[in-house]
Amino acid sequence: MGRLQARNEWQTRDGKTICEEIRELRFYALPKLRMVDLTLTFIATEGEVTFGDTKEGFVAIRLPDELTLTRGTGHI
Repeated sequence: MGRLQARNEWQTRDGKTICEEIRELRFYALPKLRMVDLTLTFIATEGEVTFGDTKEGFVAIRLPDELTLTRGTGHI
């Protein structure tokens, strides 16, 4: 198992910190499986925080073209 943890500050355009994020990733190598477990913890530091709706969301995974539905022949 591997583990990676980061503490990030979310800031406004003018540099004011509005919340902190603790991001933890745990990596597992099982006999026939690779697994990533992601935990995100947000701490509002200056009052209420609202997350807007975006097409990206919080998590994105980049795949090689061979594994995409439109250009590839791979299977997930």
